Amino acid sequence: AEAVSSVRDAAQSDLTFSFAEQDGRLLAVAEYSTDLFDRETVERMSRHWLELASAVAGEGARRALCQVELVGGRERETLVE
Repeated sequence: AEAVSSVRDAAQSDLTFSFAEQDGRLLAVAEYSTDLFDRETVERMSRHWLELASAVAGEGARRALCQVELVGGRERETLVE
């Protein structure tokens, strides 16, 4: 899975995620308003969406949603601090 962000001069909405499969991989493209979001935040949200999509559609699809970890080790440490 790969997250890709896109910045345009004028986003059509505050935040839009588009997902597609390419060469057997899931791609996420985000279009967002730079007045509301910075690139780092949108990339982090994209990774979370990809983690969720992989968890519910991949090998772990039988897991309950409460068992899906969207926040990884380093990010979890940053949030806890």
